[in-house]
Amino acid sequence: MPPVPKPTAQRVRRHKRVVDTPLTAPESPRRVPEWRRASSKWHPAARDWYLSLRESGQAFYYQPSDRMAAWFLAEQMSRVLADPEAKASSYDSVMRGMEQLLCTERSRRSAHVELAPPGASSRLPGESTSSAGEQRAAEVARGVAHLDEARRRLSGS
Repeated sequence: MPPVPKPTAQRVRRHKRVVDTPLTAPESPRRVPEWRRASSKWHPAARDWYLSLRESGQAFYYQPSDRMAAWFLAEQMSRVLADPEAKASSYDSVMRGMEQLLCTERSRRSAHVELAPPGASSRLPGESTSSAGEQRAAEVARGVAHLDEARRRLSGS
């Protein structure tokens, strides 16, 4: 299994990419998607997980199939938790489903998705307060300057 990437704030880029912007939710309002209702028959832990998932930051990006997968996973989780003779493979399948829905920090880092608390700035530490367009132009300019410098060193002038 490959190592889990570090959070953006802890990454050290020796060869910084020209475009390296974190994934953020659009500023425009979005219609709140319909979620299926949590079953009253579910195990309390499965119900709590499903309800918390609806409020999580990654849920903003879920498609209808993802929401249905979450409902199905909560149903499966409830059955596993209610069965005193459940096998370890049953728990493993639930955990794999949770990872596919980006419910763990490890799975979000592997997918290069970082969630910030509500109201937190989407800027990376050390970034200036200029607009995104100005930042991108500055990054491109730095990259071009770096290339020019490298060419000069290689040509010996």
